[in-house]
Amino acid sequence: MKKYSLLLIVILTIFMGNIRVRALEPKCDKEAVMQLAKIVYHEVGGSNNMFSQLNTASIVLNNADGKKGSNWYQKLMNLTDKNYGGYYKYRNSSFDSSVTKYKGRMLYIAKTVLTGNYNLPKNMKLQAIKSIVTKYGTVWTYVEAKPYDVYFGYSGGSLSSKDVFDRNVASTSVSYYKKLAKTLELSDYSKFTTSNICGKTSTTKKNKVEEEQEDIIIEENDVESTTTRQTISKDELYKDVPACENPKTLKIVYYIKLFINIIKFLVPIALIVTSTVTCFKAIIQMNSEDNRECFLILMKKCIAAILV
Repeated sequence: MKKYSLLLIVILTIFMGNIRVRALEPKCDKEAVMQLAKIVYHEVGGSNNMFSQLNTASIVLNNADGKKGSNWYQKLMNLTDKNYGGYYKYRNSSFDSSVTKYKGRMLYIAKTVLTGNYNLPKNMKLQAIKSIVTKYGTVWTYVEAKPYDVYFGYSGGSLSSKDVFDRNVASTSVSYYKKLAKTLELSDYSKFTTSNICGKTSTTKKNKVEEEQEDIIIEENDVESTTTRQTISKDELYKDVPACENPKTLKIVYYIKLFINIIKFLVPIALIVTSTVTCFKAIIQMNSEDNRECFLILMKKCIAAILV
């Protein structure tokens, strides 16, 4: 029985090692900020297009969400060259050697996305030339750039109503995000450094953003449409997440479901393995009485396994 118990422990350990809780909370983690900033810098450079840079950072985070890891830094490190070409060249290098210019701006953009102040719908995972985006999904918008325009798109039939943190998005319109990006833009990023990016200096913008966003007007139709507008208040933009959508509640529900699935998976296997071993011993011993008893035990355990 000790052998079987040890086998069950090994299986359980392997199973638990692959656990991944999807709903990570918004958090300013220095290592994650620097890693995300490195990718944004190599993907779109230090242009002054805040909308394009914030979209890039948010899409990187959306793609990282599907990777293994208990935090955003680990998930970002598990992105591959298939996700972002040439990532292997700078993935493990230092921030200063990877980001040679616009360091403050890159850090600010990464921090803004990781702390949940700018997040696209979570199925917005495409950023490339138009032909590639249309091949794998639907074009949402594009930004004119050299040597070619950058297109942003999503997979699935429609844009998700949730962001990567499983919060409701205030809007899915292009005009909303363009206006939000403009609100988040600063005139100077020199104060943002790797030593204080998650400190008090890096959080001063949030209060200003909250005040300005009370008056944001969102165009719900196309960017060029001027007919349908909606005013989004601060409460709507930063409303509390309902209990059933709260990441902490979702974690508890997730682990309960996982525990039930583990029981359904392990118990039948354990019953079948123990029954097989018992019957195998009886067959070797060539004892007809034991064989009959083994057959009855096997039938009972099979029924028990099916019931579980």
